[in-house]
Amino acid sequence: MMGKLSRGFSKGSNNKFYHSGLVGLNQHSPFTVAAMYLKAIDPNSSTSSIPGKIASFYFNLVPIFTDMDCDPLNLLNITSQCRLLPIMHLNTTYNAYWWFHFGWSRGVIVEDNNNGNCIESCRRPCVNITEFMEDFSHAGIAMEFPIHSIPFLGQYFNSSEMLRWRNTFSKLIWAPYNLQGPGFHSAVNGDTDDGIDSKPANEGGCLDYFNCPNYREVPLLFAPLYKFDVDDGYDVYDIVMQYYQNTVELAVITKDASWLNERTFLGLSRTVAAQWDKECTNLTLYNRDVVYNQDFFAKNILTIAPQQTTDVFYTKGHL
Repeated sequence: MMGKLSRGFSKGSNNKFYHSGLVGLNQHSPFTVAAMYLKAIDPNSSTSSIPGKIASFYFNLVPIFTDMDCDPLNLLNITSQCRLLPIMHLNTTYNAYWWFHFGWSRGVIVEDNNNGNCIESCRRPCVNITEFMEDFSHAGIAMEFPIHSIPFLGQYFNSSEMLRWRNTFSKLIWAPYNLQGPGFHSAVNGDTDDGIDSKPANEGGCLDYFNCPNYREVPLLFAPLYKFDVDDGYDVYDIVMQYYQNTVELAVITKDASWLNERTFLGLSRTVAAQWDKECTNLTLYNRDVVYNQDFFAKNILTIAPQQTTDVFYTKGHL
C-alpha cells in the first residue's frame, strides 16, 4: 500500500495537500525548508504555497479510528468510532509539544476490501498510531523547518510555538537528574522509544534507551532554539554547551570518525553560531596590525585598539 501511495499525490483526497507516501512529519520538513527558501528568493515560485500549508499541518488534526486497544497514553475519551487528534500534543505541565511519528498523515486513502475501490477513512487504528512515538533522532529532522523558519518568525510559526518546541528539548528530552546521570531520553515525550532496536550500536541498534549512542549527534542540532530561552532554568544554550564540552569536544579533537558525520558538522556550526551570537556581541582586537585588500565585515563593530584604554575607538590613526 505504501509503495502505491508513495508514487505521487493520492487520488480522491479532496485536494488535501500532502504527499501520501511521506507519512512522518520528519519526512516533510526538509522538503519544506527548500520550498521556504525558494519562496524567499522568489515569492512567485511554484513552491511558494508549500511552507504555509505544511506549517498549518503541524497544528492540524488527524482522524484515527478508536478501538479497544486505544489510548495507552490517555489521549482519547472514547466516545465515537472516529476521533480527531492534534498532531502536536501539548504537555501542559511543561508547556511542551510531543508527537507520534505516524501522527502526521491526513486522511489516508484505504482500499475498500469489498469492491477494491479507494475510500477516505480514518487514518489508522489507534493501537497502531500509539506504537510509534517520535524518537529523538527523527525529532531533529522534524525541527528543521521550525528552526530554519526562525528568521521568518511570525510568518510560519510564532514565538509561543517555538517556545514549546524549545521546551520539548530542554524539559522533556533532556533529563538532568536521571539515575544514569544527565542525558537525553530517546523519545520526544520524555520517555523511551520502544521502537529502538536493542541490538548493540555497532549492529545498528541501541544498547540503552537513555543516552542512545545512535542519537549522539542530535543534541547540537537544537542549538538555535536557544533564542527562545527564558529565565526558567531550562536553557537550551546551557544544555548544548555542556554536552559539547563534556561529550563532543574530545571526539572533535581526536577526529573520531564514528562521531563526525554530516549531522555532527551541522550541529557544530549551529553551536558556534549560538556562542557567537550570545557571547561575542562585539569584536575588539588589541595591539594588532590588521591589513586587508578587500572589504571586511564583522558582526556589529570591529575595533582595532593598539593600546587598551577606556576609549575603545582609540586607534593608530589617532597617534
